[in-house]
Amino acid sequence: MEKNRKATENLLLDTVGKIVEGNGFSAIGVNAVAEQAGVSKILIYRYFGGLQGLIGAWVLKNNYWVEDTKDWEEDLALVPSEVSAIRNAMKEMFRAQWSSLKAEPLRRELLRWFIAEENPVSRKALEQIETRGREISLSFLERIETTEDIDAVNALLIGGSYYLSLIADRVDVFNGIPLSDPRGQERLYAAMDSILDRIPYTIKEEKDEN
Repeated sequence: MEKNRKATENLLLDTVGKIVEGNGFSAIGVNAVAEQAGVSKILIYRYFGGLQGLIGAWVLKNNYWVEDTKDWEEDLALVPSEVSAIRNAMKEMFRAQWSSLKAEPLRRELLRWFIAEENPVSRKALEQIETRGREISLSFLERIETTEDIDAVNALLIGGSYYLSLIADRVDVFNGIPLSDPRGQERLYAAMDSILDRIPYTIKEEKDEN
């Protein structure tokens, strides 16, 4: 019985994802989800407490930003304590996040929902993102010393990548940059790399534990 319930829950969550990717969050409804999943709408109330509970479960399950950072943290642990290596790791993480957002419509739709909605689920998801993002930032700051406000730089770069990824679904050109052209995206990546290259920092000396 428990196995059947889990399978049905996953089916309903997958169905939410398909609807969101195809038509956005506004297309989600109890009847629409139940019909597309091929199950009774009663199960949505029984298993998730209703539509908002179902949407909340899907959002928290698909909080890509939190999942991505698990791999980043593991990769960062393998990066040598050298200025160039850490700088390159920072560039690669920014590019990976931006590339994933640009390539996957579902991520962009989820980001739009975060921005548009004000409810306990969106707040919790954004808190998760902030917590994990801060942990990754500290993983860098624990190894380097700099006079620059890296938190502020990161906020501007991340915010810019979010906005440009979302607006690319509406316009082809922004401030002279062709957003749908790979060459335009490479110009943006190069500008981001240039900003990161200008941040001066040194490696912190490791403390002797003995």
